[in-house]
Amino acid sequence: RVEWSDAPTCEPTRDDPATTQRAGDMLGRVAVAGHPSARPPRLPAAALLGGLDAALATLIGAGSLDGAVAERVAARARSNLPGNLPAGLLHLDCRPEHVRVTAAGPVLVGLHHLAFGILDQQLARAWCQWPMSSASRARFLGAYARHRPTRQFLLYELFWAAFTLATVAAERLRAGQPADDLAVALRHVASGELPREWAAPPAAPEAPVRVAYICDYLMIGGQERAALELLRGLDRRHFEPFLYAFRGGTMEPAFRALGIPMQVASSRDPMAAAARWTEEDRQEKEAGREGLAAALRRDRIEAALVFGWRAAAAAGRSTGVPVMIERLDGPTLVGKVADKRDFQRVVAQSATLRDAVIARAEEFGIDAGRVELVFTGVDLDRFDARGADREGVRKALGLGADALVVGTVGRLVPGKNIDLLVEAFATIPADALPGPCRLLVVGPAHGSLGMLRDRAAALGVADRVAFLPGTSDVRPAYAAMDVFAMTSLGEGLPNVILEAMAMGLPIVTTGAGSIPEAMDGNGFLLPGAGPARIGRRIARLLRDARLRRRMGDRSLAIAARFAMRHSVGRYEEMMLECLAAAARRGD
Repeated sequence: RVEWSDAPTCEPTRDDPATTQRAGDMLGRVAVAGHPSARPPRLPAAALLGGLDAALATLIGAGSLDGAVAERVAARARSNLPGNLPAGLLHLDCRPEHVRVTAAGPVLVGLHHLAFGILDQQLARAWCQWPMSSASRARFLGAYARHRPTRQFLLYELFWAAFTLATVAAERLRAGQPADDLAVALRHVASGELPREWAAPPAAPEAPVRVAYICDYLMIGGQERAALELLRGLDRRHFEPFLYAFRGGTMEPAFRALGIPMQVASSRDPMAAAARWTEEDRQEKEAGREGLAAALRRDRIEAALVFGWRAAAAAGRSTGVPVMIERLDGPTLVGKVADKRDFQRVVAQSATLRDAVIARAEEFGIDAGRVELVFTGVDLDRFDARGADREGVRKALGLGADALVVGTVGRLVPGKNIDLLVEAFATIPADALPGPCRLLVVGPAHGSLGMLRDRAAALGVADRVAFLPGTSDVRPAYAAMDVFAMTSLGEGLPNVILEAMAMGLPIVTTGAGSIPEAMDGNGFLLPGAGPARIGRRIARLLRDARLRRRMGDRSLAIAARFAMRHSVGRYEEMMLECLAAAARRGD
């Protein structure tokens, strides 16, 4: 039951988890109750774009938003546009100041109008104008979801951010009210980040938080590349980073170029150790554990992000690090640190991975509520095809202007299943394409290079397959490609998929792990496909330039959902929230 009253409106409600939970329950009920149709109709969400464009035009005309910024906001919104949405009865103007919680339950005050419209617009409007902490956010959504699903809203959160902020800001301007705060939030959306105003982050610390990034190795890999990008994007005004690793590797120079304090415990080649683990390695590992604990104590670390080093949790516990957060980027790492009791948060980089961790939460010794989803991010400014010298890169690789290039990026290990891609490439008739075709395989040789060369030779395509060594800067390789392909056996949500999408490439993939979460009309998803079927899809893209362009444009649009700044911001917010909670506990 929701009570309606014409009483004067309240002051804006403060961020209180209990209040927001009750409000979420109330707003979830303000929906289709009593609607004559058992199944509310569905409306095309594309119709909302007209309203968004009109709102942005109002903001440009008022001088509140630069035209170029507005164009980027519109592009971000279109990239995250849902196909259609359920419609029903909803309230036109339900804001925090219209909510009064009484002993009898929530009361809506000062409201008069119901309308037939998009249900999730109601949630978006409340979300926009009611800043919440993560705890309040979770309670609000949990209560709301008792009455109608929130999945659709969350799936298209960036769209709703752009739409709601722009339309509400335009309404304010038409009413002669200021809208500067919403214009700032729209500029965040333009850069690919959900506006901080929606999450009400904790106040900035008085002094920068001393943050440890703890990695086992610094070889080229998903975890290591994620650590590098999270370090690059960290707000140095509020966080002071330190890096600790057991062993170095190919990516060590890239980390050192950041100019942050680093400690690498062993100089032994990590690839040699991986091939044959010795007693010397075991002793170095033990010394590395002790050295890590000493470094955390010496550097007075306040929060630590752990990237797959088993010793990190014990080291943090023994030295009293207040906040420990584990970051997972693939199914093979879920149980690498089997005892997760010392982690205040366990962060999965895809929804699939999050569900896998939650399913084993009891085994890991954690509450499911401590498992969070922060999608893998991609730096949309660095991975931008407009700044790439495609012609120069292709010339350096000996590729002619008419060459058609399908490529992949990843470690040359059995799990990447690159031999399937080589076999698929071999099925493509060379004379059926409008130009010479090449396969480009980019990645460090972690044991499979010889086998892949032999396989290409046996299939008669050795002269058309190029193997390039791994590098910390793969942008030139993407610039040379026309199609990106990935045939891994197991993945989380790979950095390389998002990078290729940000570079405007169509994708052909067997869709291992969480890859389907990033696929939506931007290529071909082929679970369980054999070489012939994969080859046919690659060939279709290589023959059809218009299809490549259309799917490549869709890749660009989807990549906007995964902006690195948004990912970094979530980690920053999480650390500050956990530190505040530790301070309240007196840790």
